[in-house]
Amino acid sequence: MNAVFIGYMVGTYSVMGKGGAQVIANMAGEYVGRELLAYAKSQGKEINSLPALTEFLQANSLTGAITVGETPGGVTVQIAQCGICPKRIGKYQFDGTACPWGGILIGSLGAILQKEFTVSPSLAPAQTCTISLKPRKSG
Repeated sequence: MNAVFIGYMVGTYSVMGKGGAQVIANMAGEYVGRELLAYAKSQGKEINSLPALTEFLQANSLTGAITVGETPGGVTVQIAQCGICPKRIGKYQFDGTACPWGGILIGSLGAILQKEFTVSPSLAPAQTCTISLKPRKSG
């Protein structure tokens, strides 16, 4: 599964370039997050809490270390030992990022918590990335 993420993101970067790749990664990642929950359910693993999500992501080698914290202003996620990082795992070198985690978290956490989020990633490829999600303001 990891190779699919990596190949898709590097391919997107090669077509869209530095800025466009991250935008596409966020948008597509949202659907990936929802599909991961559906896949887990089809495998008899209902994910309906933050601990269940982190357990699933680690069990499927999407990340080695993940912490998720709810705050009054939203959710903060830290990911280390990322299993889908094109730079860390795929050893690709390019300017910018092509990380689907922001979108994956919008899709999965949105479904679990029944909220719509916006994302502010602080990405440090091949290191620890911090992704902040804030409830989307309606209107």
